[in-house]
Amino acid sequence: MLDLAPPADGPVLYVRVYLHSMRNGIACLSGTTGSMVLNAGQHTTVEVPLDSADVCATPETMATMDAIVEGPVQVASRQAWSIRYVFTP
Repeated sequence: MLDLAPPADGPVLYVRVYLHSMRNGIACLSGTTGSMVLNAGQHTTVEVPLDSADVCATPETMATMDAIVEGPVQVASRQAWSIRYVFTP
């Protein structure tokens, strides 16, 4: 879940999240929301199901997570985190 708090009102086309493999950097898991409208300074919690998978075998260690909010300049953003999450068989 992501907590969004934009500085200005605006539409969001989608929020997309990627989990990248430590081994080869590909996005093993990803997910996308639908569109929404955000209001300035109002916190909105968004759940992004990671329902798309690339070809990643287990065990696999995730190294980074990226979240992208796509919309006009007022609300568009990207955030990246270093993580360590291990998937085992």
